[in-house]
Amino acid sequence: MDALRRNMYVSLNYCVYHMAGQLRPIFDARNRDVYRSFKYFESPADYRRPHSLLAPLLLLSLALTTAEL
Repeated sequence: MDALRRNMYVSLNYCVYHMAGQLRPIFDARNRDVYRSFKYFESPADYRRPHSLLAPLLLLSLALTTAEL
């Protein structure tokens, strides 16, 4: 049973993860997707990347709208 637990990983709320290897779905349990044999590696850079692109665009649009006024 412990070996089975070590080989199963749960992804909650459909978060973004990098997988080391091919993903093998076992079953869909309501809002949880359970996968086997591969561990997830969460990358903090993936969460910062969209914000780092959106912030300059937002500032540019604010600068253009205030320049028009």
